[in-house]
Amino acid sequence: MTKVADKLKEKLEGEEEEEVGEEECEEDEEEEDCEDEEAEEEYEEEDEEAEEEEYEEEEYEEEEEEEEYEEEAEDCEDKESAVVLPKGWIQQYSNQYNCPLYCNTKTGETQWHAPGTIPPKTSGAVQRDPYQAQHSFRGTGNKKALLVGINYEGTDSELSGCINDAINLKQFIVENYGYNPSPQTMLMLTDDATDRKKQPTLKNLLAGFYWLVSNTKPGDELFFSYSGHGGQIEDDDGDRSSGLDCTLCPADYDTAGQIRSDDVHKYLVAALPEGVKLTVIMDCCHSGTMMELPYTYRPDANGKMSPVDLVKKGITIVSGAQKLLQGGFSMSKINDAKKLFEEAKGLAAAFNSGKETTQGGYKEEAFNENSAAPKMVFCLSGCRDEQTSADATFDGKASGALTYAILKSLEANRNLSYEELLLQLRGFMKGEFSQIPQLSCGVPVDPKSPFSF
Repeated sequence: MTKVADKLKEKLEGEEEEEVGEEECEEDEEEEDCEDEEAEEEYEEEDEEAEEEEYEEEEYEEEEEEEEYEEEAEDCEDKESAVVLPKGWIQQYSNQYNCPLYCNTKTGETQWHAPGTIPPKTSGAVQRDPYQAQHSFRGTGNKKALLVGINYEGTDSELSGCINDAINLKQFIVENYGYNPSPQTMLMLTDDATDRKKQPTLKNLLAGFYWLVSNTKPGDELFFSYSGHGGQIEDDDGDRSSGLDCTLCPADYDTAGQIRSDDVHKYLVAALPEGVKLTVIMDCCHSGTMMELPYTYRPDANGKMSPVDLVKKGITIVSGAQKLLQGGFSMSKINDAKKLFEEAKGLAAAFNSGKETTQGGYKEEAFNENSAAPKMVFCLSGCRDEQTSADATFDGKASGALTYAILKSLEANRNLSYEELLLQLRGFMKGEFSQIPQLSCGVPVDPKSPFSF
């Protein structure tokens, strides 16, 4: 029994030792697994650290590239600003295209790169054209015209040549520009008309505006001419530095009232369908911005009257004031004083106007209406806002000075550009009349493109 017990005991002890050995092996394996896992984690951490270092290096390289790019840009700007322009050239800035523009004040030539430098390569990119809207116009051949001539017959404000202006313009555009004089496509309002619907009253003028722009489509061409009195009244929406709105004076303005420039814009510009072209002649006083269009062509460097012109105008106003102070006052002198005050306000606005021209000589106006879509409207007016337009006699017949000059210029050469026509009009007035004809536009017109009704 003891031997058997001893053998059994030995067997049991042997099995326990085997189990202990197996447990120790398992523990050793577990320890090895743990060590392997720790090694893998350390390796992964090293990889992450290496990736972070690479990322930081890339960021550093990007920052260096950005700094180099900024330095190059600054160098370019310095070089550009350091460009010495040839005589007669000026550098302006286009707010619309956010880039400099170079203009030749003698020839009117404009370009996007500094004179004497090589134009930059565009890498296939299409450069934006400031006159894109004008160039994209394709006429359909459909034309309508509204012509207004008001002599204010039998009143204290009577004029002589305004009806003649309407008649002469009608004949000219029919013979030379393809307009049809039928009632469906042409309307004339004059105060000698026997038909009351064709007299230039306020009601008929507004109806004429509606008739002109209605039932038109892209590609149609419209013409509007106005010869009569122009006035100024207090600006009611605060978009004029002079404090005065320009006005048209219908035949019944003393009872029905005047048409302010805000409303002229509303009925003829804002109501004009996109893609329709409207050409306007405003032969009246205070007409420079009668249409309240966003661009006025003033090819001098600062977009306003020259200092010499301003001084001359100031001397004229001072002389007029001195004459008014001599002797007693009369109703005529009070009216003269009102006119003198308006001219003085216009002169102050001209002195204070610091807005530079852009896009080859165009001054951007700040009318409230200009936030709307641009329209194909081009207006030739007889004078600046603060000036008067002449009603005179030419070749033995009464006419407005602007209308007569336009007809004579285009009769001699129908291929004149906008710029050439404007220069001829100003040349005609110089020495004879103080008025300075103006060109205003709904979109910038290429000054060198042909003028057409």
